[in-house]
Amino acid sequence: MKKIFYSSLLGLGVMRAEAQQTDLDVLKKLNARFIHNFVMSDTASHSRIIHRDFIHVSSEGKYTARKEYLENWAHGFDGIVYWDYRDEDIRIFGSTALIHSQNKCISIKDGKEQV
Repeated sequence: MKKIFYSSLLGLGVMRAEAQQTDLDVLKKLNARFIHNFVMSDTASHSRIIHRDFIHVSSEGKYTARKEYLENWAHGFDGIVYWDYRDEDIRIFGSTALIHSQNKCISIKDGKEQV
């Protein structure tokens, strides 16, 4: 009986690991879409993927509510000619996930590159 119980636990652990990998894959795609929307200033697409209670936390620790966050970059293309993200770290806690990455951006302002 113990073997069956342990096998069941192992099976549940494997199923949970597979489900978590699927969740990670979905979150990686969602993060890529999130960044693409930002780079392209696509607020319509962005509005569809962020939660109604979304809060942006800047690298300086400033909190910005969803409405103000979208309004702040709803002005069209920003002149971003290069953007990448690396060291993506996705952590899942039940039905919540935290996503963090390092970003590099190059934009054109007044005809000059800004890093």
